[in-house]
Amino acid sequence: FRSKELNLVTDFATARKHKLLILADTNTHSPLWGSADLNQRGSTLEEWIISKSLDIENIGDEPTFYCEDRESVIDVTMSMNPMVENLRVDTEL
Repeated sequence: FRSKELNLVTDFATARKHKLLILADTNTHSPLWGSADLNQRGSTLEEWIISKSLDIENIGDEPTFYCEDRESVIDVTMSMNPMVENLRVDTEL
């Protein structure tokens, strides 16, 4: 995973046992966060999430991206030292 900033932030939080919440518009696909399929970027992000011992907070498969002819789950919420319960996509917005 090539985000220098995210690596620095997660390493900082790990070293100090801080809570951390990351909300990301990843444009990646993985069943781990509710996507119907897995793409290469999703696989790479999965490996990074595991390497940083992050929890995926997405629950269900409610789409987070819509356009005229498709919808998908590409936004991922991750946490360190759990701090979120029952996170859901608000379909009323």
